[in-house]
Amino acid sequence: MEYICCHCKRKKSNSGWVKQKADPAQRHSHGYCPECFQAMMEKIEGHVGMDKAIAESCVVSL
Repeated sequence: MEYICCHCKRKKSNSGWVKQKADPAQRHSHGYCPECFQAMMEKIEGHVGMDKAIAESCVVSL
């Protein structure tokens, strides 16, 4: 089975993640390469931080 990054489309090989077309004859699975995973986690953490700040600013004291 081939593993392909769903963001940058690089393929996992024995030597790491390489820019290469997937073999249509093989089964494949999508995920994230380490670089794209880190970038997406930073993006998600940024959104979570913004959501928390917005939620805290909307709290009404009684």
